[in-house]
Amino acid sequence: MYSRSTQEIDADIQRAAQDKKARKSKSSKRKDEADEHNEEGVSSESKSRKRKRGEPNGTADSAKDTSKEKNVTPEPAPEEPAADGINEPETNTAQVIEERKPKREKKKKRKQEDTGDTEIADGDTDDIRRRHKSVFEKVQKALQAKADAADDDEEEAEPEVEHGLEPLPQPEPVVFDESKLTYETLPPWLASPIRVGPDRSQSFTELGISPESAKILESKGFKDAFAVQTAVLPLLLSSPDRQGDVVVAAPTGSGKTLSYVLPMVQDISKGRVTRLRALIVLPTRDLVHQVQLACEACAAAFAVHGGKRVKIGTAMGNRVFKEEQSVILGEEQRYDPQGYEQYLQKQNRFVNLEDEDDEDDGLDLERTQPLPYHVIAHESKVDILICTPGRLVEHITKTPGFSLDYVRWLVVDEADKLLAQDFQQWLDTVAEKLGTGKPGARDFPGSNKSGVRKVILSATMTRDLSLLNGLKLSRPKLIVVEGTKAGEQSLPPLLKEYAIKIREPSLKPLYLVDLLNSKHMSAVDQSMADGISAGSETSDSESSSSDSDSDSDSDSDSSSSSSSSSDDGTPQPKTKPAPASTSSLATTVLIFTKSNESTLRLSRLLALLAPSFAPLIGTLTSSTKTSRRARTLRAFAQGKLRILVASDLVSRGIDLLNLEHVVNYDLPISETSYVHRVGRTARAGRKGCAWTLLEHAEARRFWRDFAGEGKGAKTSIVRAGAVERVRIGEGEFGEERVRAYEEALARLAREASGRGGE
Repeated sequence: MYSRSTQEIDADIQRAAQDKKARKSKSSKRKDEADEHNEEGVSSESKSRKRKRGEPNGTADSAKDTSKEKNVTPEPAPEEPAADGINEPETNTAQVIEERKPKREKKKKRKQEDTGDTEIADGDTDDIRRRHKSVFEKVQKALQAKADAADDDEEEAEPEVEHGLEPLPQPEPVVFDESKLTYETLPPWLASPIRVGPDRSQSFTELGISPESAKILESKGFKDAFAVQTAVLPLLLSSPDRQGDVVVAAPTGSGKTLSYVLPMVQDISKGRVTRLRALIVLPTRDLVHQVQLACEACAAAFAVHGGKRVKIGTAMGNRVFKEEQSVILGEEQRYDPQGYEQYLQKQNRFVNLEDEDDEDDGLDLERTQPLPYHVIAHESKVDILICTPGRLVEHITKTPGFSLDYVRWLVVDEADKLLAQDFQQWLDTVAEKLGTGKPGARDFPGSNKSGVRKVILSATMTRDLSLLNGLKLSRPKLIVVEGTKAGEQSLPPLLKEYAIKIREPSLKPLYLVDLLNSKHMSAVDQSMADGISAGSETSDSESSSSDSDSDSDSDSDSSSSSSSSSDDGTPQPKTKPAPASTSSLATTVLIFTKSNESTLRLSRLLALLAPSFAPLIGTLTSSTKTSRRARTLRAFAQGKLRILVASDLVSRGIDLLNLEHVVNYDLPISETSYVHRVGRTARAGRKGCAWTLLEHAEARRFWRDFAGEGKGAKTSIVRAGAVERVRIGEGEFGEERVRAYEEALARLAREASGRGGE
């Protein structure tokens, strides 16, 4: 390490001082020479001035001045030798001494100045030496500290390790904190639902239903409560605890309908006056009819021991609006002189107007004139109104006397669809009406609770807070089937799924016919198969009897409507039906297509390709009349029909008790649609099968999005087992079958063109 001693530093300082002193002496010497030169000039000038005054050397000086003026160099004057042997000008000695005296004084003064400067420089040298010494000491200390640190690093440094081509060792991965966050972005009721096991079961009496009512329910097929019912009923039945709204997310066919109908009917049966107490909003007419049957069964169960028989009404657009108004509301004359005067004033105010928009004037009801001093009062004829959202808005805005002032139950079934589409802003309209009311009108009997209890249900419940906020829920609780996570959709546990590859898309109907005739279309439950056979035999005997009742005639008409007439009643060519006994189909099948047109086309094509199936086929579309759909569903439930070809109309909520097989002829558009389709079977603890016909272009999407298999699988469907692959039509179809298929297509085209011409 480089370091310097104090002696070396002092020597450097002395050399620097000497150099500075030498430079100053040189500069002083140069100054002396300059001063001498100036003095000589001054003396020459004095001599010239003396010559001009007649003093010695005046002539020479004047000659010099003359030469300067004439710009000519004068010749030097001859000098005479002095007595002492030195050539001096002829001047007075005293004067010369006087002239030289200032020069000596100046030199003496310069020496004194030089001496003083030297003393000052010596003082500065000591000061500089001290400053430099402190600076060098600090530098030396810093260098020493740096050297010590370098020595420490060299001692602590690990020895170098030579590596070959193997990968260099990597540092240990950083372990992140995996502790659960203490906050949630969702509200507590949605983030922490009440989960219930799918196999849980309990008797109705244990849940709070009276033994008499439970016995009647058992006689109607409701023996024990299912898993969802065991969790929902305690929250909705009357209790002294604080009660709030309930949101139910459970698979289709799990018994959600009965979970809210039972407590609702029990609560309303405690009253005596008929008022509109409950609204049940559903997306389709078929669901309205199904829920109506459940309400009627529960109403009979709670009418025992003097309980009120709850009255149920429907509003779904299957009747003329005027007729529907008369079913829901009734009129009576009440004595009210003051009200009669107000009525007369109102009539006089609008007497000259062509169109009256008064609230008391209905659009389709005939206007009834009140008796003198009387007013017309509208009274509800139903306690529970089951309706579609669009029809409900029509009654709120156009039906006189229709009021929601006494409603204390609001049920929204299939909420994901109703909230997402919001038909005619029905939710805002209903919420506004439910937000106001008469004091005490919504009090629960035998309880201190008041207000509107909301029950929201769906098999694919949304978690979109922007949609749920529109319901304005109060202290809600979420019920979820155990084993499913938020956002997942679960299928019935006893459902088996199959997929069939279609190699020739143009021959797809032939694959369907082969599936219906294959061994796979066997009865899943033997007891159910016996019931289907018994119903089929009954229908055969009824159809062969000449004095059959009108119900069997309507069923027969509905079964043949798909092959003999269109929805508007236009007659179509008929195919001679074969006896039901010749059919080998011993089960029930529901076939889904993508549209109404596809449904009608496939139904007719099946009848042409397999004449033995013709009397067993029924058709359901959104354009089918409600009465005809009801007859078709009733005939299917009785076993008179075994094949239903339908659009997505019946994919939500419809309950077909004896349905064993569901066939997706056309692939559904979404996972939610698939869940609702295949969920029509394997309901309420029964077994069922689901079949999907896949063309080549659809296979990848199905296995990835629906089955959850293959690369990039992202399905949200939760199922008990995997989807199995089944081969149908392994060999090529013979020429005879292909020719018959082409003839059926040609006949179908002629029939379609004939309908268009008419």
